[in-house]
Amino acid sequence: MLNRYRCLRFAEQPLGGKSRMEPYEPSNSTKPVYTTPTMYYRTGTVDHGSEITLTDGGYYERIENGIPQLAGGDGYTGFQQSNTPKVCASTTPASSLFAAAHNNTAGEYHIYRTEKEPDITLTNAPFDFSLLNEVRYNNPSDNPVTFTHYQTVTLPNEAITDIGLTYIPPGLPYIHEWGDAVQTVLSETVLAGNDYPQDITSRIDIERPNRKAYEQQPGAFI
Repeated sequence: MLNRYRCLRFAEQPLGGKSRMEPYEPSNSTKPVYTTPTMYYRTGTVDHGSEITLTDGGYYERIENGIPQLAGGDGYTGFQQSNTPKVCASTTPASSLFAAAHNNTAGEYHIYRTEKEPDITLTNAPFDFSLLNEVRYNNPSDNPVTFTHYQTVTLPNEAITDIGLTYIPPGLPYIHEWGDAVQTVLSETVLAGNDYPQDITSRIDIERPNRKAYEQQPGAFI
């Protein structure tokens, strides 16, 4: 079964971030060029106000050379566990919101962000790591991560249902495509101050996953 518990770690502690414009002076220019720092996002259901500093981490999947390490030999039985505490985040607000809302309920979600560079980037890793655009920070007790409030949104039941459809076991090759579609609609609707649609297939050309079809045939992991 696809490791559906993974997303829950994103809802453990909400996060935050601030936008800052930093001047950069090229050697061949007399005018400064301003660059916007890359931001990383973390979402939860608890409102921590304008800022939160995370000093406690969780023990998640073991990563070696950017690859999640499976346990159980030839048969997939889960991931090896890391001995290093980590804080998880995502490279986009939609991915962070998607991760926090999986296995959760409709209601308010608080998105925080940081410009602190992560220690591990899993945006090209297999399984759902790339779907969540996941990054990690090692040893937050020694290297705290401060997030500032970015946005608060309200997710309806329709969004929760669509997110959950991504993780119906045993899974099929196109469920990664479905998860990306849901994140696109989240970006265009709730994250943009608009209503989430009752049926996202009215906005995007994709087939809605069918629960019975998933349960009746073996599929591939994302």
